[in-house]
Order: sequence, then C-alpha cells, then structure tokens
Amino acid sequence: MSSNERPSEDGRIKRAEAAVGRLCFGEELPPLAPDQRAALRSSIAEHGVLEPAVVSAGPACAGEVADGRARTEICAELGIACPRSERRFASEPEFALYRLERNLKRRLSNSRSASARADGFRDLRA
Repeated sequence: MSSNERPSEDGRIKRAEAAVGRLCFGEELPPLAPDQRAALRSSIAEHGVLEPAVVSAGPACAGEVADGRARTEICAELGIACPRSERRFASEPEFALYRLERNLKRRLSNSRSASARADGFRDLRA
C-alpha cells in the first residue's frame, strides 16, 4: 500500500475524535431492547432507582449522563426524581470508555443472570 492510499495521520485522528464524540453523547451504544426497557420501567415503578445515574462533573462532557440514561429517561416518564451522583472525567475518551465499560458489564451481567435463571428452571423441570 503506498503512502497515497493510506489515510493521513490527521484523517485518522479526526475520525477517532468523531467516534469519541459520538460515544460521549451516546450515539454508539444501542438502546435497551424493548423487553429490557419494560422490565427496567416496571422495576423502577415498583422499587425506585436502585443505582444512581452517574453524571459527568467535567471538565469533559460536563452534565452528560455517563451511566443511567435509560433510568433517567424512565424516571422522567414516570414523573419521579432520578438519584444522581457526579464523577469527574478529565477527557472525552475517559468518559466514553467509562460509559462503554459500565454498559457492557451491566448488559453482560444481565444476560448471564437471565441465562442462569433459565438454567435453574430447566433443572426444576427435569
């Protein structure tokens, strides 16, 4: 591949910055599946918010929800206050990584929990 065919360093940096910007504002993460959102809504309506939403205290992405966007939206729909905690983020990549890590861990944990519950029910049927 010749140097003319490679993206320039500036081009790569600009694309990376754009991707980080999208992550900063949540455009890269898929929303919860409708059944997951319905289950979360039901849980919040019955028990309230069990884990506060994490909001950036800045300087990067100040005021943006780093963790708990669905909780925040559902609370607004239900007309209840969503508890929040603040966390400092020094850079947009730090914010984006935190957001991605928290969401992936939660979604993986939830899918494992659902799988474990299903396995337990299968054992009861045996």
